[in-house]
Amino acid sequence: MRILTTFVSFTLVAVLSGCGSVVIQADPDGGGATDAPPATDRPSLGDTPLPPVDRPPAVDVPSTCTTTADCRPGLECLGGEGCSIPWTCQPALGRPCTDDFSPFCGCNGMTFFGSSSCPSQPYRYRGPCDEPPPPVDAGPPPRTCRGNVDCPAGAMCAGPEGCGIPWTCQPSQPCTRDLATYCACDGSTFMASSTCPGRPYLRRGQCGIVPPPPDAGPGTCVISGVTCRVGVPCRIDPCTTCTCSGEGGDCASEPGCEMDAGAPDGGGGGSPPICVRQDARGVGACAAFFGYAWDGTGCVGIGGCACAGADCRSLYRDPMACELAHRLCPRPI
Repeated sequence: MRILTTFVSFTLVAVLSGCGSVVIQADPDGGGATDAPPATDRPSLGDTPLPPVDRPPAVDVPSTCTTTADCRPGLECLGGEGCSIPWTCQPALGRPCTDDFSPFCGCNGMTFFGSSSCPSQPYRYRGPCDEPPPPVDAGPPPRTCRGNVDCPAGAMCAGPEGCGIPWTCQPSQPCTRDLATYCACDGSTFMASSTCPGRPYLRRGQCGIVPPPPDAGPGTCVISGVTCRVGVPCRIDPCTTCTCSGEGGDCASEPGCEMDAGAPDGGGGGSPPICVRQDARGVGACAAFFGYAWDGTGCVGIGGCACAGADCRSLYRDPMACELAHRLCPRPI
């Protein structure tokens, strides 16, 4: 029985050796059968196909158009107002369109009609081409103000000199850090930056002081330091009124005036007493301040270590009081 079993085993080995897929061969150089790598049915690494490369999808660039007829079915010619940006074929996406017909000025200079909400081709502006385009909406009008407190952050109250034009809130601008005097529209005097008053004002300077007349050009003449217009009565002092005529002036004094200065040409006694220069001056380089004095042309401050002169006790405490007392005195140009 053992002999039969051994015979069957050798027979199976011989059959498998002839029909199997794996064959062991001896090394032609003399090596043993165990030195050769086994042969398999799998392909080599060099024959393995590479995985496909992911490529970005092609971008569908919209085509330009002049009317919806230039587009494929399902697309419409869409764009904004103006001819600088071309219109393109885009999906309508069920946008609602009115059934009216409104005129549009086309980019070719011809007027066409279409739905007011869905024009069918590019256009310059709404309306016929033979009429001017409608004005551009600049937004709400600027806010009027009476001071910087009426304006939002980042804005300031600004406007022209005078009280006839309302001031408005405008973007803030750099302002100088000095202090200038202004006469407000309510008759009060205030001080603010010379470039940014911050509130409407009648004119520069204090309200109680009459400003010197501006140079009116060739139609004027100067009488005792006062510029007067030709043909218009001009008061050069509290008691004298003159009228320019050519290069000179015809003057008349009010009878019985306590400050009668006579004719301004020198025949009546000169300037009124209040217009005479005050005798006061500061001595030394100290910080003491004594008041304001009239120097014959305007009011000046007197300061120093001491005040010298006969009128040191008659100085004015503030410039407004000094100017008001001499508001009718002649002033040089």
